[in-house]
Amino acid sequence: MTELAREIRAPDAVPKADNALGWIVYATELGYAYTGDEYWQTFEETTPYWVLHGHPHWVRDRFHWFARSFGGARPSGAWAKHFSIICWPITHAILPNDLQQELARVLYDIRHQFSADLLASPLLLGQRIAAASWGATSRFQNLSQNPLLLGQIATAILLEGELGSEGLLLPDTLARIGRDLDKERREREWLRSARRYAHDRARFRGIEQISSRSAPAGTPVLAARETIAELGIEPTLLLRPKDSDRAHWSVHLDIPDLSHLLVKFPTASVTLTQSRSRVTGVARWLASGRVLNGTQVELKRWPRSDEALVQFERPAPELTYLLRTECLLRPGPSWLFRVASDGLAYELRAHQVRPGHKYILLTTHPPLRSPVSRPLSLECEGVHGVLIDVPSSVQDGFSRELQKLGLGHAKTLTVWPVGLMPLVWDGERRAEWLVDDEPCIAIRSDHDCGSLRVRIVDLRDVELVIPQLAAGVPKIVALPQLPSGTHTLSIRGIVDPNLAGELEVAVRAPRPWVSATAAKGPLLFDVDPAVPTLEALWDGEIRIDLNGPVGRRLQATVKLFDRNLDRPTISKVLPPLELPVSPNDWRDHFWRNGRSSADLQERYDSASVGEIVFAAEDLGTFTLRCEREPIPLRWVFKRGNTLRLIDDSGGSVAPQVSRYSFEAPDHPEVSPGMLQDVLRGVSTDSAGGLYVAATQGLSRAIIVPPHGRLSFADLRAQPKVDLARGHSTAHVLTLLAVIKQWATARVTGNPLSSSRRREVLRRLCRHVFFLLAGDTWDRAESHFESSRAIVGLEQAVRGRPDEARLVRMMMEQLDALAAESCEQRVARVTGALIRVLRLPVPMGPDVRGPGGAVLHKQDRSNPSHPEHLTRFALQLASDPAMLTGRQDAELSDAVRRLQASAAIARVARFVVLAVEHAAISRPTAAPPIYGGWDWQER
Repeated sequence: MTELAREIRAPDAVPKADNALGWIVYATELGYAYTGDEYWQTFEETTPYWVLHGHPHWVRDRFHWFARSFGGARPSGAWAKHFSIICWPITHAILPNDLQQELARVLYDIRHQFSADLLASPLLLGQRIAAASWGATSRFQNLSQNPLLLGQIATAILLEGELGSEGLLLPDTLARIGRDLDKERREREWLRSARRYAHDRARFRGIEQISSRSAPAGTPVLAARETIAELGIEPTLLLRPKDSDRAHWSVHLDIPDLSHLLVKFPTASVTLTQSRSRVTGVARWLASGRVLNGTQVELKRWPRSDEALVQFERPAPELTYLLRTECLLRPGPSWLFRVASDGLAYELRAHQVRPGHKYILLTTHPPLRSPVSRPLSLECEGVHGVLIDVPSSVQDGFSRELQKLGLGHAKTLTVWPVGLMPLVWDGERRAEWLVDDEPCIAIRSDHDCGSLRVRIVDLRDVELVIPQLAAGVPKIVALPQLPSGTHTLSIRGIVDPNLAGELEVAVRAPRPWVSATAAKGPLLFDVDPAVPTLEALWDGEIRIDLNGPVGRRLQATVKLFDRNLDRPTISKVLPPLELPVSPNDWRDHFWRNGRSSADLQERYDSASVGEIVFAAEDLGTFTLRCEREPIPLRWVFKRGNTLRLIDDSGGSVAPQVSRYSFEAPDHPEVSPGMLQDVLRGVSTDSAGGLYVAATQGLSRAIIVPPHGRLSFADLRAQPKVDLARGHSTAHVLTLLAVIKQWATARVTGNPLSSSRRREVLRRLCRHVFFLLAGDTWDRAESHFESSRAIVGLEQAVRGRPDEARLVRMMMEQLDALAAESCEQRVARVTGALIRVLRLPVPMGPDVRGPGGAVLHKQDRSNPSHPEHLTRFALQLASDPAMLTGRQDAELSDAVRRLQASAAIARVARFVVLAVEHAAISRPTAAPPIYGGWDWQER
């Protein structure tokens, strides 16, 4: 390769057809070292005369020729479409160096799923790896879009050229990948373990060397219910104390790992990985893929017995059936929890209490008053709770009170795990082990009970007889390795059949470690999205929820790495925090102490990987790793105010580049030489602004701050909007598109970029309501901006009695509005609009309440309910950028409805401005567009 590289880099090495193979090999070798940064920049730097003699499209054409003539690999998937040139050398590199570690980890994660049939078909193995790589980096997911090639690579690596895999990879290629993986001890151990499982499972059959075999059609709907029992994925409830006195508790739903469903339901992979999900009882949508690795969410409303606990925005039929039939709360109306030594309360399957323990009883009906319980405060609507402290000696009177509460007093057999402790043990009747474990249990009785029969109910051959069990003397029973699934261990007396007990034993394959969550124990980390990018971390688009013992210290360290560097280019320790830390607290903390740090900003643009290490003293540490997203079109802003556009799309049509100034934010500026300037790297205009590049459906924008000598007057922009475009729906939608560009653009440089963007967004938002609410309203709002006198806004609707009444109502309730969340304001404003404007309200089916009374409830899920238009109006008036993710038809329809209801538009805008005027804004480096209106706040 060294000799070939020398010839390619010679001054007279002109790319042409008769030396195409050499150039293909050379480009492929550079693809092997590609790490997601800049392929063509590296190519040009290492090939000095390429700029004079070559062109990227020539390289792509040679790979096309190679594929036609020699059967070379063909890139596929969305990644190949966006990176239409560099996808060829990277694909032929087989497995670029930085992706080898990820493949080793995924193979280790799925090692328990290996079988002779799976290893016999590279296509099936590739599809299984692709299903398990939903939490990997976007670079590895790009590779998985070609499952046949991925399966061939994995089969060759796993079987090391044996058992029929000899023809998949050349021995030298396989040896090279093996040497690179052996450089890191962790990857070496991952691969060694995965190979051991593969060799054991593959010896029964050879490797199928055809590519026509396809994946199974998917599990039939009728088998869906068996999946729950087989995988043990039933959600469970958990209670967390909110104060040291344990008088206030929050209710959490623990959703286990659902990634196994990707294997059981391959046709539903798009839903599971790309569709947002919602947990019943939680207002916000979870990011796509969030529930796959297991998560724990706080319930604000108790779900009904017939409500599926998890719902997807774009559901697949088989998943819909599964969730509606099995993903439900256990039947009520009461649920029992035992308070464990870690301070958390875990759900029990049986309503049995034991002496010397504390329990919490939840019920959907008002709890019975009892001398053995005391009421608790729950931060969850629709459910009530009491605490029961069971004494070490239970008297008859206490036992009778327990019976009134629907509880029993256990006084027969006691069963608990011993030896290798299970992953989960609820303290009563349920334990969870891994498939490689050999569980052991202990059985003890409080009286002499004779012989017992111990058996696994669903396995005929697993049965044991204990001849005699004396009172108080435990007996140890070793269970065999059990298959994956949920099993029932039954213990019954042979002489006395009424003496019986059961233990639910859940067995599952090991779950791969995922950096986005730590859902068990006293320390809880919850990150949304599950696989965040470096850009999302930097722009504050990651929701990080840190829960733990109140008042414990948490230290965060931010590290930035350049690609292929083992040591960070910068490591910054942030000031300490105290647990618990809400998403808003973390976002503000990071923006004030990390994002605004000049030394971090200087290193950010060149960084490829970011890490945040959370250290919580003796509670442990947690590392969140974020990689820069590989995109074919991206901006790079460097010191000296140099801006460069990197175009790896390889499209036949050149990108279109435009600039928007801060002073005319809706008017694009285009010049003939702008594209070539930014491709080479150009010093930006001293006034800064928004730069946008768009090609082939891709669009990337960056906001560059003004630079040079600035006066105090230069610190604020004076944005003006074109007033000559009319009041049509199309103009409103055009303005919203401009708002989206400004709101989603990457902000770089000093904090002046963020403050000027906020001014631009406020001006564009005000102009939207000039189009919706009219000239009179806009003049009043202009006066309000200069005088800050809220009375001017009230006078703007004085001639409209209904609106004037609504505004007075909002002013009277302003203190309450300022203290409420955004969703609570939606409910309050909707109620006022319904009463004053007499808006029609769709009703749901009648339900019967206590005493048989018929209750008429509004159907808030109906799109025609006024609450939907109110929420749209308030969001449009406070943060219009969040609406641009809607479908075009849905957004257009909502705008037209609001144009037809100008009263709602004016009231919504008044509420937004009045709340900002009254709310006490917290100091934050990333303020919302309008103070007090943070729709991400939970």
